[in-house]
Amino acid sequence: MKKLLILLCVLAIAGMAFADVIIGTGTSTGYYPGSTYYNYYRSAAVFTAAELAAGSGTITALQWYCGTANTTTPIPFKIYMKTTANVTLAANTWALESAGATEVFNASVTVNATGWFNFDITDTPYTAGTNLEVLVETGSASYVSPYVKWNYTTTTPTYKMIATYADTTIPTSLTTNYLRPNIKFVGITSTVFPEPTNHVTGFAAGTLNYTTIQLNWTGATGAQLPGNYLIQAIKGAGTYAAVGDGVPVANDAVWTDNNAATNVAHVVGANTYTFTGLTPNTAYEFKIWPYTNSLTAINFKTDGIIPTVNASTLDPTVSTYPWLVDFGTLTTDWLPANWAKYSGVLASPSVLTAASGSWYQDDWLNVTSPLNKAAKVNIYGTTAAGNWIVSPPIVMPGAGYQLEFDLAYMAWNSLGTAPVADGTGDRFEVLIGDGTTWTPANIVRSWDNAASPYVLNNVSPAGEHITLDVSGVTGTKYIAFYIHNGDVGDRDNDFMLDNVLLRETPAGAPDPVTLGSPAAEATGLAKNGFNFTWTPAITGGEADDFTIFISTDEFDVLSQFSATTGGTSLNPVGMPYESGTFAFTYEQRYYWQVFANGAGEEIGSDVRWFEIEADPSITLPHTQSFDDLAIPAGWTQTYSGTVTSNRWTASATTNAGGTANEMMETWASGVGITRLISPPIVTDGYGSVAVNFNTLYDDYGTGVTARVQYSHDLVTWYNTGWSAVGGGGNVGPGNYTTLITGLSAPVTYIAWAMDGDHYQFDYWYVDNVLLSAPLDHDVGIVSIDMAEVVPAVAMNPKATIINNGANTETFNVTMTIGANYSSTKEVTAITSGNSTQVVFDAITPVIFTAEDVDVTCLLATDENTANDAQTGVLVCLPLDVQAYADVAYDPGSVNDGPATFNLATPGTITDLTAATPWSGYFLAGADWMNGGWYGKQYVDSASSPFWQIDEVTGDGTLLGTGTVVMSGFAYDEVNDIRYATDGTSLYTLDAVGISTLIGALHFTGETSWVGLMIGIAYDSYSGTLYGVDLGYDWLFSINVTTAECTDIGGGLGIDLNYAQDCAFDRENGLLYMAGYTANGALYWIDTIGGGAYKVGDFQSGSEVTGFAIPYGSAVPEAPVVTIGADGTLSWPAVDGAAVYKIYASDDPYGTFTLLDSTTSLTWLDPAFGVAKMFYQVKADNAAPAKSVASVRQSVRGHLRNDRQVRSLDRNVSAGLRPTRK
Repeated sequence: MKKLLILLCVLAIAGMAFADVIIGTGTSTGYYPGSTYYNYYRSAAVFTAAELAAGSGTITALQWYCGTANTTTPIPFKIYMKTTANVTLAANTWALESAGATEVFNASVTVNATGWFNFDITDTPYTAGTNLEVLVETGSASYVSPYVKWNYTTTTPTYKMIATYADTTIPTSLTTNYLRPNIKFVGITSTVFPEPTNHVTGFAAGTLNYTTIQLNWTGATGAQLPGNYLIQAIKGAGTYAAVGDGVPVANDAVWTDNNAATNVAHVVGANTYTFTGLTPNTAYEFKIWPYTNSLTAINFKTDGIIPTVNASTLDPTVSTYPWLVDFGTLTTDWLPANWAKYSGVLASPSVLTAASGSWYQDDWLNVTSPLNKAAKVNIYGTTAAGNWIVSPPIVMPGAGYQLEFDLAYMAWNSLGTAPVADGTGDRFEVLIGDGTTWTPANIVRSWDNAASPYVLNNVSPAGEHITLDVSGVTGTKYIAFYIHNGDVGDRDNDFMLDNVLLRETPAGAPDPVTLGSPAAEATGLAKNGFNFTWTPAITGGEADDFTIFISTDEFDVLSQFSATTGGTSLNPVGMPYESGTFAFTYEQRYYWQVFANGAGEEIGSDVRWFEIEADPSITLPHTQSFDDLAIPAGWTQTYSGTVTSNRWTASATTNAGGTANEMMETWASGVGITRLISPPIVTDGYGSVAVNFNTLYDDYGTGVTARVQYSHDLVTWYNTGWSAVGGGGNVGPGNYTTLITGLSAPVTYIAWAMDGDHYQFDYWYVDNVLLSAPLDHDVGIVSIDMAEVVPAVAMNPKATIINNGANTETFNVTMTIGANYSSTKEVTAITSGNSTQVVFDAITPVIFTAEDVDVTCLLATDENTANDAQTGVLVCLPLDVQAYADVAYDPGSVNDGPATFNLATPGTITDLTAATPWSGYFLAGADWMNGGWYGKQYVDSASSPFWQIDEVTGDGTLLGTGTVVMSGFAYDEVNDIRYATDGTSLYTLDAVGISTLIGALHFTGETSWVGLMIGIAYDSYSGTLYGVDLGYDWLFSINVTTAECTDIGGGLGIDLNYAQDCAFDRENGLLYMAGYTANGALYWIDTIGGGAYKVGDFQSGSEVTGFAIPYGSAVPEAPVVTIGADGTLSWPAVDGAAVYKIYASDDPYGTFTLLDSTTSLTWLDPAFGVAKMFYQVKADNAAPAKSVASVRQSVRGHLRNDRQVRSLDRNVSAGLRPTRK
C-alpha cells in the first residue's frame, strides 16, 4: 500500500479532481431513458452522494451512453432533476415521484450518434454530499428502426431506478428496475478519496439455505469511510481475483471458475448481502474489502487482516419421515425447495434439459377457493415432449415404507369434466433413480392407454389417491414424476399431481384429520354452498373414507346432515337430505366435524362452527347506482366455458351515461357465459318486473351477444327482450327498459350476461339499475331506424317503439322532419314487453339541407313520459359520387385491397381486379392528385412506400419508399404540396414519397402530440388541412406551416378504433371519413361543428383506408400564353379549367416553382423587372365551386349540438392495425 507520507499528502490536499462524473460502466443496452421502439418512456434514477463523490458545482449537461443510434427520428425529451434523501427507489406514480423536480430540458432530439450523447440542460447547482434524482419522460416517438438503445449497468440487489413504457398512452405508474443507464454529469468533478481507514467488523454468516448464504457485517468506521465493498467468494479449487488500486473487480455471478464477486454500497451500521444460486451442501469462503472511488481511481484497503467467512449451504437430502410436499397455497411456494424441472423424452439413457419442461403450479382440480395448489401439466398440441418434476435426494428408508400422492386428469381448466380421450402416445410414469441417469428401468409404475393395467384416460377428474410400496428401495434416491405428451391429436387436458408423501406403511386406526375450510368461526358464508376441506393425518393408519357431519345443534353435531366420501372435500348443498336436498339457512350458525374411518374405527376431528350470510334478498322497487368502487353486497358474478376468470369490476367511469361509479365488464380470450347477477329479488305476488338501466356496449366483432337474463334458481336462465349483438356496432350510452312477464316464482335473479366469444367485445358498462313492478301504461321510442346522411331520393323513415307497460296498448306515433314533414301512424294492440317498427310516409329530402328529426309516442295514459320522444338528424347531400379506397380488412372475406364504391351505397364495394400491391399491409392514407389515386402504405417497420394506383384495375406503381411510417396523406392541388402525418408529426412529401418534417403536431403552447392523427384531408378552396385523431375522437384543423392543431366543435361523437382515412369531395366541398368503430362505415364530417354523421355501413362492416374521391372533368388543354411589355401574362379561356396556376424559373430547363393561382385570364408578377424569368401557366380543373362555402353553412345551421362530446383531456387510446388490442 501507499507509504504514510504519500497518504498524508493526499489527505492534506483533500483529494484530486476528475473532469465530470461518470456513473456506470456496463455495456449491455436497453431502451431507457428513451427510444424509437415504444411511443412513451418514463423513468426516474437515483444517484447517491457516494456514487457522485463530487464537490459542489454546477451541472451544465447530462450525457447518456448511446449504444444504438437512429439518424432520422426525433424523440421529444423532457428531463427533470431534484435532490433526494432516498438511496434506493420504490414503485410509485409519475405524479408523486416527479413532485418537487425541476424541468431542466425540453426539446425533440434525434439521437444520431453512438457514444456519450449530450443533453445541454439548464445549468443546475449541485451541493456536495447530496443525492440526485434524474427523471426523464419521452414521446410520442415513431416506431422506427434502428431502435435507439443506451448502455446500462445493473444495480442488483438494490433498485436505483423505477421506469415504465407504453405504446398507446403516457404511462402513469413506475415499477422498480435494476438496469440503470450509464450517465455522465458534466460540470461537476469527482474527488479522489484516500483508502478507507478501517476494515469492516462483525463479518459473519447469517441465514443459511440450500442455495443461498447470507453475509452480515457492521460498516467500516474511521476518518475515511468506504463508498463500497468488494466481496469475493470461492469454493473448491477456486482462487480470488487480484485486488489492487486502480483495477476494479467486476460483478461475477458465474461459478464455472469456482469464483464469484459482487460490489455493494457502504451503509453506516448494519450491512447485509446474500449470495444466491449456490450449490447445495457445499463449502464456501468469502472475503470483503472496503474501497473508495471507482474506475481507475478505485482505492482498496488491502493491508491488515482481510475479514473472512467460511460457511456451507444446507444439505437438501431428505432423511426425516413422514415427508410431505403439498405444493403450497401461494404462488411463492413454487418450485418446492430443492425440487427441479426438466424436459426430455424418457429413453436409455434420457437426455434432459434442466430448468425447463411444462410442469407449473395451479389450483388443485381447478378449484380456486379455498387455496390449494398442485403441480400441473397441460396436455395439448401435437409435438412430442417429456416433462419431468424431480424430488430432492431422499435417503430411502427401505422396508415398511410407502409412497403416496394424489392424481387428477380433466379437460383443460374444467371443474370435474373428464379429459378428452388420449391415444396410446401419452403416458405418466413414476420413477425412482440416482438422479443422474434415468432409463425405463427406473419406472415404478406407468399409466398409459396401451398395455398398462393403469389406464391414463381413467384417472379421475375428481382426483384419486395413489399408494406405491417402496419397501424394497434403499440408498439415496430421487423420485421423478414424468408425463409424456406424445400423441398427435386435438385434445386439451390438465394433468395434476399433489400431496406427495413418503411415510411408514400405516397400520391400525387413522389419526384425526385436520380441518381446512371453512376456517374456524367464519362468518358471512354463501348460502348457495361452498367446499368443506380437510387434510388426512400423515401418521397413524390409513383411512378408508371420511364422514362429514353438519348440524345446527352445538351439542349434537352428529344428529343432522352426514355424507361419506373417499375424497378430502365436499359441498353438501343439493345432496340428499331427509325428504329433499340439503340447503343452508340465512344467518344460521352451523357446526361441523369429520371422521376418518379405518381399521374398524371412526376417529373424529375437532368441531368448528361457521355462520351463513345475512339474507341478501331485495324487494321491489329497488335501485342500485354502484356508487362505491366495489361490487355491492349481495351481487355476484360467474364465468364458464373457456373464460377463466370473473370479468366484472367496479369502475370510476361514467360511460353508461350515469354518474361515477359503474360496473364494467372487460373482454377476455375464451368462449363461454359470464354474468353479473343481482341479489335474489322477492317476486312472490308479481307477474312481471321492469328492468331499467343505463348501459354502453362497446362492440368489437361478431360471435358474442350481451343479454339481460333472469332465473329463479341460478341454474336455468331465460332471455329477456334486451340484447346487443356483437358486430352490430356500439349500443348506447343510453337508458333502456326490458320487461319480464309471466313470473310465478317467489324469487328471481336478474343477470347481465355475455354469451359467446369474449374476445369480440371491448367493454360493457352498466349503471343506475332500477328494478320495479312495471307501470300499467308505459310506451317509448327504442330507436330511429334510418341513416343520418342520405341522397335526395324518396325514402320511408322508420322508428322502433316498445311497450314497457303491463297493458296492451293502441296509440299514435308521430315523426316530424324539419318544418315541412309530419307523419302519424297508429300502433295497434301491442302487448306488454313487445316492440315493433313503425314505417312512416315517404319523404324526398332536399339536397344540401339538414333537418331535425323528432319521433313522439302519443299515449294519453302514459305514466312515464321520459322515454316518449327521441331526436335525430337527417342530412341530405349529393352522394352520387364514385370513390376509391383500400379494403384493409373484410370480415366477409370478399374484398381485399384496392376497391371502389359509390358514396350513396357504401354497403356495396367492388373489388378491383388486380392483385393487392401491398399484400399483408394496407394503404394508410390516400388522396386524388393530378388526375390519379396516390397513397402511403402502412408497414410495421421503418419504411413507408408511396404508390400510384390504377383506379380501373387496382394495379400499383411503386414511386418510392420513405423512412417514416405514415398514417395519413393529403394533397393541396392549388399549391402542389403533398402532406403526410405519422400520427404525431406533420410532413411534406416529394414526388417519390420522401418526407420533410414540418414539425410535431401540437396544441397552442405545447410541443408534442399525445393523440394519433389517423387521417388527413385538404380543402383547397378554404386552404384548410383537416385531421381526424383516433385518440381524441376529434376533428382538428392543422396549420400547415407550424403543425399547430385547433380542435373543431365538440368531438366526432363516435369512438374510433384502428385504421381510418379521410377524403375531401372537392366538387361539393364536403369532408368524408372511412371510419371504423366496432365496424366500418362511411361518415360525413361537419367541418364547422365537428360531428361525424353516418351515411351507412361498409359491406360486411369492412375496415376501409386509402380513401380518395376524384374531382374535376377531363384534363384541360394547355393555355396559349403571351406576355406584355409591362410583364402581364395573358391567355384565352380553356374549356374545363377552373383555376390557372403560374410557375416561374430563371432557367428554362430548370425547376419551375409555383408562384400563384388565379381564376382570371391575366396575371402580373409583383417581382417583374428582374434580369430574366421564364413562366409557365397550367390550366387546372380542381377548384370547387365558390357556392360551396354558403352551402356548408346552410347545412350546419340546421344541425343540433347534441352529439356525444368527449373531453379533449381524456386519456388517449390509439392503434393503427385491425389487430386485437
